[in-house]
Amino acid sequence: MKAVAKDYFLDFFDVPMDDARRTREGVYTSYSFGPHGKRLQIILLDGRWFKSGESYLGDEQWAWLAEEFAKPADLRILVNGYQVRCHCPRAGASATQPPHNRHTTL
Repeated sequence: MKAVAKDYFLDFFDVPMDDARRTREGVYTSYSFGPHGKRLQIILLDGRWFKSGESYLGDEQWAWLAEEFAKPADLRILVNGYQVRCHCPRAGASATQPPHNRHTTL
């Protein structure tokens, strides 16, 4: 079911057939804009595909994220479907739950 939903998502946004998201799990990606010295990197995470009791990104996406942070950028915008810093237990889904994500994300 997830794979079908992913294909519909990628088709809706006209993602090219040779895009990496077509062959790997999840729809996470990044975009870079601007010249050296004014480089903007926008990182879009997929917090649903790999979600488990241990992690919300999964090992594959965490490794990819580390590679993205190694790329040159003057400003990074990290887009995530979860709250990253939340101390309210009734706030709902948050990257601070489970504990592994709290330390890795921050």
